[in-house]
Amino acid sequence: MRGFIAKDGGTIRSIRAVAYHNVDNAMIPSFRRQLAHYRRWYDNVREDDLLSFFSGAASEKTDGGSDKPRSRQGIIITFDDGLLSHYTVAAPLLEEHGFRGWFFIPAAMPRLSAEEQRKFCLDNRLLIPEGQGGRIGMNIEEIIDLESRGHVIGCHTMNHRRFDGHVDRGVAEKEIREAKKALVSLTGKPVKSFAWVGGEPETYNAVAQRVIENENFSFSFTTLSEKIGMKSDPLFLHRTVLDADMAYPVFRAKLSGLSDIRHWARRRSVEKRIMMRPFRKSDGF
Repeated sequence: MRGFIAKDGGTIRSIRAVAYHNVDNAMIPSFRRQLAHYRRWYDNVREDDLLSFFSGAASEKTDGGSDKPRSRQGIIITFDDGLLSHYTVAAPLLEEHGFRGWFFIPAAMPRLSAEEQRKFCLDNRLLIPEGQGGRIGMNIEEIIDLESRGHVIGCHTMNHRRFDGHVDRGVAEKEIREAKKALVSLTGKPVKSFAWVGGEPETYNAVAQRVIENENFSFSFTTLSEKIGMKSDPLFLHRTVLDADMAYPVFRAKLSGLSDIRHWARRRSVEKRIMMRPFRKSDGF
């Protein structure tokens, strides 16, 4: 049955994907409270779970023995930009609460030295965490270790590239195809998920969307905030952007749908432009 996961004696019929960036030591108390909230109200969703959700491979039969098994939301906890704090702070806290995260990496960054990473961030509009000295991003060994611990490694372009303005197919392929190849080479495992860079309406580009589709990703994620349901497009899923240190009432309000409402017009406009634009032969598809 499409749009359904049987999990832990219950059911998941809708999923909330959330997106974080930096999670530093000062944010630990607040982030712990957020994770406790997830643990109480949500079930962790991994890539295989999401594949089952959309493929219909899951059965409605549960192990709970109840005539009316509990119905909970699923949660996908994602982190953009491949920051060192994701490895040193976020991942251990996730594991402490029984979760695994989805980490979207700009593929050119892990092989760079600390000095080169800083220049990379400045050149490619990647926000450097306040007070960050030394290495900004994870290195190869840390990414491999995360993957070995059950976390998802996903693609965030090669160079943290926003696809705003005119982007031709060659540029999109270099940033998406080559990034996927680099991450597969780095981890030795398939890379099934992609996350767009930016989030402003103009950063979602129809040519780039077709490259994502052609590169056989299973999922791609925006930051246009909407629950994932059975009618969602796996290659244009939406995440709710959160801060690890945001006030708890604001955190709960955004999870409850406030961000979905605020993003409604933007989301529909982008979806129409990305998914319905007629393609010219010059696009090369």
